[in-house]
Amino acid sequence: MNARTVLRIGGDTPKRRGEDRGRQAREGIARAWKVYEDLFATVAAGASRSVRDLGVPALALRTADATRAWAPELVEEMEGVAEGAGMPFWTIAALNARTEILAEAGASRAGECSTLVRTGDTGTTGGQCWDWHEELADSWHLQTVTGDTRGFAGITEHGILAKIGVNDAGVGVLFNILGHTGDSATGVPVHLVARQVLGTAGSFAEAVALLSAAPVSASTVITVVTADRAASVELAPGGSAAVAPDDRGWLVRTKPLPRPGPRRRRTARAPRAGDVRPPPPAHRARP
Repeated sequence: MNARTVLRIGGDTPKRRGEDRGRQAREGIARAWKVYEDLFATVAAGASRSVRDLGVPALALRTADATRAWAPELVEEMEGVAEGAGMPFWTIAALNARTEILAEAGASRAGECSTLVRTGDTGTTGGQCWDWHEELADSWHLQTVTGDTRGFAGITEHGILAKIGVNDAGVGVLFNILGHTGDSATGVPVHLVARQVLGTAGSFAEAVALLSAAPVSASTVITVVTADRAASVELAPGGSAAVAPDDRGWLVRTKPLPRPGPRRRRTARAPRAGDVRPPPPAHRARP
């Protein structure tokens, strides 16, 4: 496979969709796992943690348990990927939880992705760059996925159920990793949260509500884009916040967490679409 590979994944159950993915991407998943296995160890060693102390299998299974309590069908789909690819389940869980495991390892969050969205009378336009490790430059593919509540298309890494995309209800997601000292591998992986939005959300409001209530343990901002609306939903262990475009219609997301409040505690109720707040005056893209 190469960067132009398109996987057309289908199945009438989560397990069958996973098996289909695993069979089609078997070689790519094995290559991606090898890179991530080395990356986990390298980052942990650089952060003065031993590979033994990191305990990747246990961390991966812990995130799978959190996912099973939130959306068990996603675990069934990962189990199918493992069977189709001929790999242990925990390795597939680890790929989908790579953000959380890297946080446990002490990975630096400098750099990485930027998102730019413009809303207005003519509709909404959005896009992003995806900056990641050079060693994984050929470990991604395009995909179409059918068989869930919503079909969707987009890009993702080998073995990871989803990342960036748009579904057949016109709900799109863009994806930026953030970083906070409280990040860990105890909650639902943020990539699986994005997958759940793409596979189930039928509207902007549904997507924002789902994201805002997701029990995550790693900081990420997922920007929801539809034909007429957009919002960046900041996710973190301490809570969530939704940020609307500015008064010119621009929504720009780079590395920083612009508002500290949600990091202190989880909100008593999940924000609803109507709760989307404007960006703070100082919120600007960094060069």
